[in-house]
Amino acid sequence: MALVTGASSGPGAHFAKGLASAGAKLVLAARRASALAATAGEISAAGGSVDTITLDVTDAQSVHALSLIHISEPTRPY
Repeated sequence: MALVTGASSGPGAHFAKGLASAGAKLVLAARRASALAATAGEISAAGGSVDTITLDVTDAQSVHALSLIHISEPTRPY
């Protein structure tokens, strides 16, 4: 399982696609939900396992919300 931030474009998206091609289960995070969905769609279409979370790593509340998702939904794959 890998969490990739900045996964909506550029190096983050490239890194996510590389991890997916190596068989990693992914959680992709980024601020731009539509671009994030596009990256996730490409990975899914290629057979990858991917989930997405809208996240701004410069915002403490956003990062805290990510930690709460794991606590409140421990059966999720991440």
